[in-house]
Amino acid sequence: MRAARSLLSLRAPLRRSLFPSPRLLHSTPRSLASEAPQDPFADPAFKGFSDKIKQHQGAVDAMLSLGKIMEQKGFDTTKQPSMTQMAKMAMDKDLREAAQTLFSELQKAGVDPKEAMEMFQRANSK
Repeated sequence: MRAARSLLSLRAPLRRSLFPSPRLLHSTPRSLASEAPQDPFADPAFKGFSDKIKQHQGAVDAMLSLGKIMEQKGFDTTKQPSMTQMAKMAMDKDLREAAQTLFSELQKAGVDPKEAMEMFQRANSK
């Protein structure tokens, strides 16, 4: 009798490791993608972002000056820059200073730099 119990006790851990209990298996609900708005400027988050900027004249001036410097340096401000152009922009001293000024003015306006980058990317995507 003891021998039979010891054999059964040896088989039970082996059986548990080969076939997991159904209680351990679970599933997660599927994620559905929501449709992106056709116009990124119609997004309420973008409207809040633009309202913050419009209320702070320093941020508006910094954005305009960055755009002027980019045009003076020969960059097209109507299209998203290529990787090569972005590398050239990063190496340009005047553009770096203008970008730093812009981000400091955005922080003064109450805009998070990460949020600003996300909004700029959304605006350039269309």
